[in-house]
Amino acid sequence: MQVQVEKTGPTQRKVVVTVPAKDVDAAFDKILREVGKSAQLPGFRQGKVPRGLLEAHYGDQLKREVKNELVSSGLSSAIHDHTLTPITSPKIESGTPARGGDFSFTAEIEIRPEIELKQYKGLLVPPVETPVSDAEIGAELQKMRTQAAQLVPVTLRDVVQAGDVVLMDYEAHAGGVPVKGGKADNALIEIGGDGYLPGFSDGLLGAKVPSEREIAVDFPADYTVKELAGQKATFKVKVKELKHKELPAEDDDFAKDMGAESLQALRDQIQKSILADKTRAAEHERRNKLFKALADANPFDMPPSMVKAQAERMIANAAMRVKQLTGRELQLSDDELGKLRADSAADAELQVRSGMLLIEVAQAESMQVTAKEIEAEIEAMASMAGNEAPRLRAYYAAPENRSYLEYRLLEDKAIKLLLDHAAKTPEEAAAAPKVTPRPKAAKAPAPEHGHPHDHDHEHAAAHAHAHPATEAHDHGHDHAHAEAHDHRHDHAHDHGHDHDHGHDHAHGHRSAKKGKG
Repeated sequence: MQVQVEKTGPTQRKVVVTVPAKDVDAAFDKILREVGKSAQLPGFRQGKVPRGLLEAHYGDQLKREVKNELVSSGLSSAIHDHTLTPITSPKIESGTPARGGDFSFTAEIEIRPEIELKQYKGLLVPPVETPVSDAEIGAELQKMRTQAAQLVPVTLRDVVQAGDVVLMDYEAHAGGVPVKGGKADNALIEIGGDGYLPGFSDGLLGAKVPSEREIAVDFPADYTVKELAGQKATFKVKVKELKHKELPAEDDDFAKDMGAESLQALRDQIQKSILADKTRAAEHERRNKLFKALADANPFDMPPSMVKAQAERMIANAAMRVKQLTGRELQLSDDELGKLRADSAADAELQVRSGMLLIEVAQAESMQVTAKEIEAEIEAMASMAGNEAPRLRAYYAAPENRSYLEYRLLEDKAIKLLLDHAAKTPEEAAAAPKVTPRPKAAKAPAPEHGHPHDHDHEHAAAHAHAHPATEAHDHGHDHAHAEAHDHRHDHAHDHGHDHDHGHDHAHGHRSAKKGKG
């Protein structure tokens, strides 16, 4: 067998394989014997059909199977002999094999890039400060008081002002026709509150109680009910009662109602909560900065297919989160999907690069993950999984899924090493010596595909794991280009009052994407 390998790009190879006639004939004989064992033709017992009749009757099938056999075995040998590491299925072009002649085929493959680590210690990853100010604590206290507010009737005036809460009935009409889902009785509307159609709550300013009026509004162009998007409508409203929010005093009694011993204890709890949130955000930010610094310091040619596949996974994960949040499929037009892919490309490339480099770092540092560490991680996840713990353990009992977890833990070790040795200032980074990696350990076989988990905890979020020969791990990067928009209409302002339909069009919450109502 003759093999020619041509470099057609940084990570592209054209492999031309020629199989000699004697091997082609041997393949025909092998396939013919296999077909003959089960062949049935009138007048002959199973397995006793003469060879000539077999070739005449099953000729096309024989040629197809011989071609598959020759391509499979020939390409496998070529990949092994020339130390190629394909990352995608090859594109095959070939003719039809025939007895007595050579058979040639061409395979276009994309291979894993060669990566040479230049520097991974002393990368510039500045610390992120996480101070908590009195103003932030006060703002959170104010939110808590607002949530605990009581609605009290307004008795000294009968004209609607900003900040009031109006009890009212309303019905929407568009083009002279009632809007489906646009009617509500005894709805509570906060004047100046968030989430209403533009101009709706402001249209109540100055109204007397009781009274009736009409309010003209425009449905936004990206309104989630497509039939109403961009349409003009009129709301006929009946103002019935006027209320205002009465906030509880900021004192020890309020703190006790919130489950704290005193106001100071409540402030301390808030401070700890804000600090924990900021610390998590800071860690996330430092990791992202680390991935960028690692990729910048160690450039290599990136296979386009890996970036494209990662971008598709990011979009699929975002769509899955939308469905989990809303129960609805993410609806995107072709233009929106194309823009989403383009916007996701840079993030996808960074994820692929950093994922592959982290594995290189782990190998350079001879890092390993023990069976005990894997078990400990599974138990940590199971402890947070509640009733799902048995399913989680069963999931990671499968060798393939256990392998994904092993690679993720290996990456975590590499990340910790890099952050522990990161430079805090540009001066430290400039002074950091270039590191000559130790000889790499032999690469372990990588799983074929990234696999999104469906367990919602820190170490088993819906991420696509990075594996050295295939795909990149989602290292906690924010998939900001594929937001999990909630396409449901918000009934938070309904306060238990009945609506004729499931959509509250006065509370016209908009989605950033056009979706079905």
